[in-house]
Amino acid sequence: MKLIVHNFTPNGLQKAQPLNELPIGMKVYAYGAFGSESIYCITGPMTKRGQEMCLISRWSPNAYFASPKDYLDTYSKPVSKKFGIGYYWDDVDNHIFPESRVKAAIRRAEWIERKIAQMNEEKRLAEQKELAELPGRYPHLTPIPNDCKDWYRAVKANIVAELKHHFPEHKFSVNKDGDRSIRISWYDGLVSEKVDDVMRKFESHKSDVTGDFWDFSPSCFNNVFGGMKFVFINRYMSDEVKKLTKQVEEILPDRYKALDQQLLREYWSETDFPFNATNIRVVENPDAKGVDDLFTFQYDIPEKHTSVASPEGIQVVEYSPKSFAVIGDTKPLKDKLKALGGKFNFRLTCGAGWIFPNTLKENVLEALQL
Repeated sequence: MKLIVHNFTPNGLQKAQPLNELPIGMKVYAYGAFGSESIYCITGPMTKRGQEMCLISRWSPNAYFASPKDYLDTYSKPVSKKFGIGYYWDDVDNHIFPESRVKAAIRRAEWIERKIAQMNEEKRLAEQKELAELPGRYPHLTPIPNDCKDWYRAVKANIVAELKHHFPEHKFSVNKDGDRSIRISWYDGLVSEKVDDVMRKFESHKSDVTGDFWDFSPSCFNNVFGGMKFVFINRYMSDEVKKLTKQVEEILPDRYKALDQQLLREYWSETDFPFNATNIRVVENPDAKGVDDLFTFQYDIPEKHTSVASPEGIQVVEYSPKSFAVIGDTKPLKDKLKALGGKFNFRLTCGAGWIFPNTLKENVLEALQL
């Protein structure tokens, strides 16, 4: 199939003409993207890649030696017909830079290339060092091999491990969201920023300079422990807090009454709640100076009680407002604990053990002869 290239011009669509070889020293303009309104000059004869140019107007780490590489740039774009992003040669006054200016520009471009090569080598060595150190810095995470057959499951396991490492007492929901995304959600508890600060390193894609694309650009951390295209962080307000709207309205001055729900959510978004907080309520601030400190949240935190069940070290621990756990050397008692309605969980924050609802506490204590 033969491809015919056209340029969009102010006068309509025009067929692009093949690029003739330009004389050395010819002024060339670059419009848009990294080379926005930069001036280059031709530095040598035509090659298979096109004619090489080097920057002459200003120093830039993104523009040194260059040659038009995409198909459109192998066709002529004279300045008198300029329209859009690309390279355009000067057909207005056919300006030619003197040989001394061209040589100076080449020397500067060569220096920039050497500098960039040096920076790239330093970056390579730093990344090599970081890759070797990462498993030791994150002993609670599992390195993921390149040939992993279930990438999502492996990355999710590391995300869960990282959450438990930083926030051992809080509970999160971690689920797949689309093809290459994962969503972390929870109710009340921690403010979103704290979780986001810890989880952001699991994103292996970054926005490009235009903001239009989300490109794959894995960090050393992603290369070792995996990553997802997006890691969504969602903190939800519990029904218990939502019901506080009426309390908020009662303590607000008249001029703020209409903002009851808005202020409740704003204050909530900036408040950390302990994982076992109960009886959440709002309390008026008598010394309020403005809309930012009209009230505050208060809550109760139940105390944990532990009792030793036997000389073998079996313990009954209050685990949450609605549950308790039996921990220690429970293996000889596993059949009895299971029959009593317990469920074994090796990831409990108090250590591996059996979890029970509080409604079964008397039965368990009696069976363990406490």
